Order: sequence, then structure tokens, then C-alpha cells
Amino acid sequence: MVMASPWFNIPPAAREPASAGRNIALLVVGASEENLRPLRCMARSLGWDLCESPNCRDGLACLREALFPVVLCEESLPDGNWRFLVEEIGKLACPPNLIVASRFADNSLWAEALNLGAYDLLVIPCEAEETRRVVSLAWESKCREWAESAAAVRRP
Repeated sequence: MVMASPWFNIPPAAREPASAGRNIALLVVGASEENLRPLRCMARSLGWDLCESPNCRDGLACLREALFPVVLCEESLPDGNWRFLVEEIGKLACPPNLIVASRFADNSLWAEALNLGAYDLLVIPCEAEETRRVVSLAWESKCREWAESAAAVRRP
């Protein structure tokens, strides 16, 4: 008997690692235009699907409508902050990995972000190779987690 589960709604492409040639889908919440420009260029060159949301409210609405394995948000948002987003994402049936981006990143912010449930922290301005590495690892980690959860639900 197969039980109903939100894990069955995972698109087949999200069940394979990014290295399998799939596009990474990334939701960016609250990034300034200054920080979005280089991210857009990087996403275009790497074949990533980039979805932009100006604030927490719209970002959470996107997450309720579509699966994004990775969310990137700036430390301060127009209608909240990364802490609020971590808390709200944790309530979703299929919560994504959240990466926090900050101009003032230090060890204490990094430790706090990880302790509260964020996946990682990037320093703004984001270095292209580090951004690619962190986003790719967050994507692969979340897709693997979703696939394992789906497989566990399907087992008799």
C-alpha cells in the first residue's frame, strides 16, 4: 500500500543530482538590483533557472506554489529578515535549503545561521565560484533528501 505524501509531488528532474545535466532552480528573495545583476549573469551562464522575489511574503507564496530546493536571501529583507524566512520555510511540507547572503558576514552570524536552520552563508559581494559551489551543494543535498524521503514512503 502506498501512502499519500507531499514527497510524491517532487518533479522527476529534482530527483537527480545537478551534475546529471539538470538546471538548478533557485529562488532569490529580497536581493537588491546591485546584487542581482551578477547573480543573473552567473545563472544565465550556468543554465540555472532563477526566480526572483522582492520580499518574504512573495517568496513564501512562490514556495507554496512550486518546489525550489534552494532559496538565497539577503540578511535584511523589506518585510522581515532571514530568521523569519528560516522559521516560515520550516513549516512547509518540503522545505528548501536556505542560503543567507550578508555584507557583514562573520563567524558569529555563520554559526547563528547554521544553528537556526540555514544551509550556509555567503559574503556579499558574492564570489562567483563560491556561490556556484554553495548553491550546487545545497541543491544536490536537498534533492537527495527529497528522493530518500520519497523512497522511504514508497517502501512496504
